[in-house]
Amino acid sequence: MFEQIKKYIGIAIIILTAASMAAIPGATGTARGGDLDNSPENRFLNLGSEKAAKGDHLAAVEAYSRALEINPQSIEALMGRGWVLAQTGYLDEAVQDFSKVIAIEPKNAAAYLARGMVRHRLNQLGLAISDYTSALDINSDLTTAYMQRGLAERHQKDFDQAIKDFSRAIKLEPGNADAWLQRGLAYYQKGDLDEAIEDTNEAIKRKPDMADGYFNRAVYRRDQGDLAAALADGRQALDLDPKDQAKKDFVADLESRPITAKKPEKGDTAPSGAGSERKKSWPASCFSILSMD
Repeated sequence: MFEQIKKYIGIAIIILTAASMAAIPGATGTARGGDLDNSPENRFLNLGSEKAAKGDHLAAVEAYSRALEINPQSIEALMGRGWVLAQTGYLDEAVQDFSKVIAIEPKNAAAYLARGMVRHRLNQLGLAISDYTSALDINSDLTTAYMQRGLAERHQKDFDQAIKDFSRAIKLEPGNADAWLQRGLAYYQKGDLDEAIEDTNEAIKRKPDMADGYFNRAVYRRDQGDLAAALADGRQALDLDPKDQAKKDFVADLESRPITAKKPEKGDTAPSGAGSERKKSWPASCFSILSMD
């Protein structure tokens, strides 16, 4: 879904997938327990959840819709159907379902977070940020909301605010390698290569098989002028992700250059002309991280 955003620089972005939505309470439409387990409504809720897990999206939507015929205010059915609709590209319809949940339960943080993620995909960044903020106003411990809001802010080039949100995510989950990676990328886009490298080091420490971590660090080191270290990182990234064309191109480009072993000291800048060369080889469009077609 997001393959084009990984061109030239690895971005481990949080997206609306089964894995990310599973972290949102009620997003997968899990049926309720207790005395209602055998009710017609719950049978349809269970069926919808089962079909969604198997990737049978049409049957899942139908099952959730049947549950809603029985109970139009079923939070589980609305969340579950909204999730499946988002997965299949019916983004406006997904927003409608999550909005219905919010109308029924104004303090439902999961619905705000889910709606924000869909609006994020629609490139409605202001609305997405508002939804993430509403989710956090209800539950300030939602790491995913801080991460998503940081991504939206970074796309708006509000790098300082994005760094603050990624920092909040790191405080909540210090072992979250993606949070370190994303903050590092925000520092890079802000122009702070030293901080970008330090954060990416932390990401790799927490997830040593993170191909995008090595790839990002390779880009940062190349831009610092440390081509030998950049090539080593690029090769490591390619070893971990040998099918990625961007990594192949990056390594091939560095292998075609004369490589020096000199490593710049902290605070050194890239050599003269390096910036313009990077822009020609690695276009700024690689940062269009919300292009999801």
